[in-house]
Amino acid sequence: MSEQRKAVIKNADMDEKMQQDAVDIASKALSEYNIEK
Repeated sequence: MSEQRKAVIKNADMDEKMQQDAVDIASKALSEYNIEK
């Protein structure tokens, strides 16, 4: 069962591009490594 998730950045003190890079890297890490709940 695959869920489509969207990252929500509530408050950040960083450049918009840096925020997008952080979200992209986190998304890639979550897709590559299985996280058991």
